[in-house]
Amino acid sequence: MKNLYITLLMLLSISGKLYSQNFSPNQTYTYTRVFLEGVTVSNMNSGQSIQNVTYTDGLGRVKQNIVINGIQPGQDLVSTYFSEQGAKQTKQYLPISVNSQNGAIHSVSESGINLYHGTTNAYAEVKYDDSPQNRVIKTANPGTDWKMDGQNTKEFTYGFNEANTVKKFVSALNTSTFENSLTQSGFYAVNTLHKTTAKDEDGNISMEYKNGSGQVLMTRIKNGAVNLDTYYVYNQYNQLTYIIPPLNSGENPLTTDTKNKVLYQYKYDAMGRLIEKKLPGKEKEFYVYDREDRVIMSTDTKMKSEGKWAFVKYDKLGRVIYTGLCTGGERNTEQAGANSSIAVFESKSATGFNNSFTLIYYTKNAYPTSVTDVLSVNYYDEYPAGVPSRPAQIYEQSTLSSDITSTHSTKSMLTASYVRNMEDEKWNKTVFWYDAKERLIGSHKTNHLNGYSKTEMKLDFPGNIRESKVNHKRTTNAAEIEIKQRYIYSAQNLLTHHFHKVDNHPEELLSELTYDNLGRITSKKVGNNLQQLDYTYNIRGWLTSVNNPANLGTDLFAFKINYNQREGVETPNNNFSAQKVKPRYNGTIAETSWATSSGIIERYGYVYDAAGRLTAGLFQPHGDPYQKSNSEIVSYDNRGNIKSMYRTSFKHPQETVARLIDNLFYAYDGNRLTNINDQTGNANGYEGGNGTIQYDINGNMTAMPDKGITNITYNFLNLPTTIADGNTTTFLYSADGTKLRKTLTINHNGSNVDITTLYLDGFQYSTPNSDLIAGMFRTSESESLESAKVASEPEAFTFAEKAPGNPGGGDPLTFDLVFFPTSEGFYDYENKRYIYQYKDQTGNVRMSYTRHTTTGAARVLDNNKYYAFGMNHLNQLSMPGYSPLSVPYNYKYSGKELQETGMYDFGWRHYMPDIGRWNGMDQLSEMYHSTSPYGYVLNNPVSFRDPDGRYTETDDAFIFTGSEIQSVLGYFAEGGSYGSLLSHLESGGSFGDGPVTTYYSNYNPGPSWFGRTWTNIRKFLGYKPKPRIIIDGAVSSFTESGDLVALTEPDFLNLNDFGIGLGVGVKNFKIGNAIDVSLGVTAFSLTYDKNEGDLNLAIGEFDLGGSIAGVGAEGSINIFETNFIDNIKFGTATVSGSLSGVSREAASGSVYSKENGWFSGTTLNSPIYPANRMVDLNNNGGKTPMFILGGDVRAGIFRFNVEVNVDDVVQGPLGSGWK
Repeated sequence: MKNLYITLLMLLSISGKLYSQNFSPNQTYTYTRVFLEGVTVSNMNSGQSIQNVTYTDGLGRVKQNIVINGIQPGQDLVSTYFSEQGAKQTKQYLPISVNSQNGAIHSVSESGINLYHGTTNAYAEVKYDDSPQNRVIKTANPGTDWKMDGQNTKEFTYGFNEANTVKKFVSALNTSTFENSLTQSGFYAVNTLHKTTAKDEDGNISMEYKNGSGQVLMTRIKNGAVNLDTYYVYNQYNQLTYIIPPLNSGENPLTTDTKNKVLYQYKYDAMGRLIEKKLPGKEKEFYVYDREDRVIMSTDTKMKSEGKWAFVKYDKLGRVIYTGLCTGGERNTEQAGANSSIAVFESKSATGFNNSFTLIYYTKNAYPTSVTDVLSVNYYDEYPAGVPSRPAQIYEQSTLSSDITSTHSTKSMLTASYVRNMEDEKWNKTVFWYDAKERLIGSHKTNHLNGYSKTEMKLDFPGNIRESKVNHKRTTNAAEIEIKQRYIYSAQNLLTHHFHKVDNHPEELLSELTYDNLGRITSKKVGNNLQQLDYTYNIRGWLTSVNNPANLGTDLFAFKINYNQREGVETPNNNFSAQKVKPRYNGTIAETSWATSSGIIERYGYVYDAAGRLTAGLFQPHGDPYQKSNSEIVSYDNRGNIKSMYRTSFKHPQETVARLIDNLFYAYDGNRLTNINDQTGNANGYEGGNGTIQYDINGNMTAMPDKGITNITYNFLNLPTTIADGNTTTFLYSADGTKLRKTLTINHNGSNVDITTLYLDGFQYSTPNSDLIAGMFRTSESESLESAKVASEPEAFTFAEKAPGNPGGGDPLTFDLVFFPTSEGFYDYENKRYIYQYKDQTGNVRMSYTRHTTTGAARVLDNNKYYAFGMNHLNQLSMPGYSPLSVPYNYKYSGKELQETGMYDFGWRHYMPDIGRWNGMDQLSEMYHSTSPYGYVLNNPVSFRDPDGRYTETDDAFIFTGSEIQSVLGYFAEGGSYGSLLSHLESGGSFGDGPVTTYYSNYNPGPSWFGRTWTNIRKFLGYKPKPRIIIDGAVSSFTESGDLVALTEPDFLNLNDFGIGLGVGVKNFKIGNAIDVSLGVTAFSLTYDKNEGDLNLAIGEFDLGGSIAGVGAEGSINIFETNFIDNIKFGTATVSGSLSGVSREAASGSVYSKENGWFSGTTLNSPIYPANRMVDLNNNGGKTPMFILGGDVRAGIFRFNVEVNVDDVVQGPLGSGWK
């Protein structure tokens, strides 16, 4: 049977006749059309659009996916699949670009695809076992080095545990105290646990052991002869009570000392709710719930000792409306108060209440009522009193009003968000403006200085930003700055040009992009063709070069990445002969090399252990790769805490050996670093001194004598507020953790002088006396610098040219706008020029340059070379073309700001590149149980980065295939990061929102530790992996991959008019806004990675807006899982428009005599497929099983309520119903 559908990318169904295409006869296919401009029924054939057709076989398996006129006009982008009999899809070929056949299926051969990609195996391949479960036993990737019969494949084996392998930890709940004991009862008996072993392409081995209920009991990473074991311990009620990370010698998890310093501990109440948790090295955290099982109060031991709790208030729809601090006592007392409270939500109030000089237009009837400090407020549906007047139009787009009698209004939308400062009682207030399609087109943010940032955007039909404008004032009386941007897209919706204009200065072409036939960026011209960046990729799609180091031409910089190749020497340092640089096949980087305008190629070779941790970054200068200079060699304990670091500097021309500047040995108490002994006595690199490092009870570093830091204080967000190190640095934050101000107090000529920096919506200001900073640091390495602040790495400071002046002059309350960022670097406002930057694979700034004012040629402003863990090479100022003049622009390693302390401010933590550690615990440490909460990016800084100081990510966190690339490439090309895209999606954005602008920060005001978005709730409740976004099919498929937490507060991922709610009691799916649907289809797919325990999935009511006609098409749902799934529920349905052509019928089939529930307007058409889906976490965190709820739901209303033990379900295509 042939199924024809027209579906918009944002899952918006429309009415109208099908666009005529040359579809192949006698084939089953799904046709999808994404309109790029508005059309009517009469002109649909001429409307610009992106079209996709997917051909499937009789079993529903994809045979071929075609993006018609994909990237280049007249060329289809074709992806082909091969399936064996028995429903096994064994090969997925890389896409190719071929002459368009207007939708007809292409006859492509394997040899033709191989020829196109220049390899003998341009496909990914899967091999299954012969069991009824069809378990994957081997996977191979495209490219000769990864072929199925080669050595570099992934392999999976399945079996049972051996004797004396898995320790049997036992936890028992005391139902009186709700405390959980921990004991060990020998080992699990042989053959009583399921064992899965995974070997990656480099032969690294990890194992996972599960009990019969599917609970993960132990994961193991084989690091040579050492087993890195992480245990998960459950009580008799199957509650996770302890997580035991890999232990070091002398650590016993049964002792109180090790338990408190190393283990993760969890405590639950009689209702199974998490009420206490203790992270390793940090004191307890506590949680209180309302009668709807939502977290309403939380605190930690430090706050509780001060009588403070954080609270969150909800409205009757479960939306977070305001948060803050309140007084409170013991957890049980607060829980009793919550239990006795009749009110569980707040309502709008015309009078409100006053808090911190601001009226809060809500009641405060729900527990807790002892509100002391409101820190954030969200308004929905209507605009609150006192906000700026709503503009009638923005870029000729009418804005939505709050009038609910209008056809469209702001009902259900976030209209305003207020966030208070932490250290004072001033507010940052943002108001949002929407168009008739409920898309954000503008915002007005009033900052804490009474200035503002107004953002306006012009969106095209699919939601791309075509124009934007930002008007900014620091204060009410300050001069206004205006920034305008323009974006041009190709016919295939790919960003091609980005223009930028500041005030009345000439418009600048920031970037011009070119793509290949597969949609990859091949070149980017920057700064009106000031430089051109040419990109190359390998067969795996991994970036291999930016320009060519061996042939620079007019390029200022070139960078190359080797994965499965090695061009340098294998053993650059024969003093460490075991540290050998070898080709890598699992995506880890083996080498990087680069060249600047001098034409000299320099190189780093990297060495890793079997746990994926970097053990050596070996520098190989041109002409003398064995000189042993600028290298780091590192060792670790079992949890990834660095035990030793050996670091060399440059080799002086008159010396025969590179200078050894660090030979560090680290001492620990649990995961806390207590001392560093530098046996070189050389203050260059790490200062040395072996002083005792101190911490507060939350695990934050409070003193580090070696760096001269005598005291650091923190606020309740665990952000530093003051740092004393001979000078004093104070910080001001808003309650969402955004840094607003930094003041450095120094002694100048016998008097204290304040040097202040303001951070206002990306605009960075400084006081005129900031020139004084330049004199505080050394400018090159010399023997006379023993007493200097060597670890502060002043070589990493970039100096923008500024006319010399009185270093102490100027009104300290006067601020100069220094710069603001652009997608290609930053704009130097003082000198009215664009600064462009080359960055490497993890976002490190390698070179900054500008256009010479006289010659018009590119002029280098600074060069940066980094050790693997981020410390700058010394003697940087001798680089040709460097301009060491005046005010520093200090965003360098990972694109973060280098502080005067020598630490990089990542947002939520400060990083010390000279020792490779953070200043405090990871707030999301429960995402990485097996590694230290103080370790930097899983100890692989070559491949990974940390976007904000809380989690690790890499370029493969997002995978796009099919036509989604149309909506995403522009975003990344214009400077959007993976982390910001994740935050954007989680806060309600969509892939079609265009390139990054201030919208992303304005729309999502930022993380709050007591939770407002899915990310924050996950952080708040803990112990779940970070989600990843994976787009893995046709445009009609959206997949959200991550871990599902049974939340009591709904959280929405909104794709324009379509919302996906996650958690218990989730409110709705919404299709359109009074939109008539005919022959409409809504297709979706949800994917979740799951570590342990039962899984709860609830999808709430469906609201189909307008009228529904001609509905009742066949639908399908696929479920894959290796573990037990409990309580999969679809909720009730609501239809606000007319409904016709829809029948209510019972779904056929049964699941072990449990009723399926009922379906309306749709039929369940697929069986349950148990399959072993493992996610490779690069040996960091082991293997994670994947839960997939996939397929299509054809427009209609359905409810499903059933419990399924998937392990017992027979696999295979069973037609309709389940058996």
